[in-house]
Amino acid sequence: MCPHWCISDGIGGEILHTVYVSTHFSLMNVIAIFQGHLVRYFWSTRKKNP
Repeated sequence: MCPHWCISDGIGGEILHTVYVSTHFSLMNVIAIFQGHLVRYFWSTRKKNP
């Protein structure tokens, strides 16, 4: 979904929508990768120190 401020006529709206979506999904990927590293680190330390 696109927020109301980028729904406009013509190419400008399309560019804003594309930038918004790509930024949103890249942020989600970064957060997911970061969480994956945290979980892996947490479990590795748990295995070393039972």
